[in-house]
Amino acid sequence: MLASRTVAKDAIHALVKTVTDAESLTVVYEDTDSGTPDQQPANLGTYVRVVIRHRQGDSRTLPAPDGRQRYEMRGFVIIEIMTPLANGGVIADDLAQKFDVAFRARSALNQSVWYTAVTSQEIGASLGYFKTNVVAEFHYDLLT
Repeated sequence: MLASRTVAKDAIHALVKTVTDAESLTVVYEDTDSGTPDQQPANLGTYVRVVIRHRQGDSRTLPAPDGRQRYEMRGFVIIEIMTPLANGGVIADDLAQKFDVAFRARSALNQSVWYTAVTSQEIGASLGYFKTNVVAEFHYDLLT
């Protein structure tokens, strides 16, 4: 299926929302004042921060007579899971697994955005929280 940059971002945010809604988690977006790590209040409890980064798209077809061309767009999404220190690592492991399952299941449904190379990594203590990152590469087709 074809997607635009906006449709792809919306699909990524919708996938994140399925997990965060089920777990009653706060989501912090990086394009808000509270989205920068140094602005995080210590009273949020467990929360996630979503980071989406695009890379260069690759041409997948020769231009059609009307000039339209298909590109495979790529990028990665980072889910930064922030849990209070103490037993934060245990909580983060559980949430990381839920995001992992969500990304893999969504790819199996053949949606407009595909996810590959899903990994999680414990980062450690950061600003009073235990931080774990879940990273997934994404791909979608764009017609220009």
